[in-house]
Amino acid sequence: MAQTRVTQRRLIEAGGHPCIPDTWVIPKAKPRSSLWISSCYPKQEWDDPSAKLAGSSYFVKNFVSPVLFYEALLHVPKDAIVIEIAPHHLLQAILKRVIGPDAEYVGLMKRNVDNTVHFLSNLGR
Repeated sequence: MAQTRVTQRRLIEAGGHPCIPDTWVIPKAKPRSSLWISSCYPKQEWDDPSAKLAGSSYFVKNFVSPVLFYEALLHVPKDAIVIEIAPHHLLQAILKRVIGPDAEYVGLMKRNVDNTVHFLSNLGR
């Protein structure tokens, strides 16, 4: 466990994979959209320069940090269109409970249904 934490800290400090320079992965970090709700930085850190750019450093932090799922959900607009990337609507009940009934929920897959048809049907809603 201690080795994992040391590795995580080093990845964060390096801003990317230890053997790959940042510019090989994401050549130029870009500003994140104001609509992007971060689940790896707490709200009080959203204005930090490292939290504002979508680059290797951001995605490494996202990979090695705890997911602040509930905190991020609190900032989703009540009338949002929420696209769940997880299979089979796993998080739909939680999303509805936290965000509310006015949001539109779109799942990419559904158990025992042709996923291509399900996905395209949801895109057309």
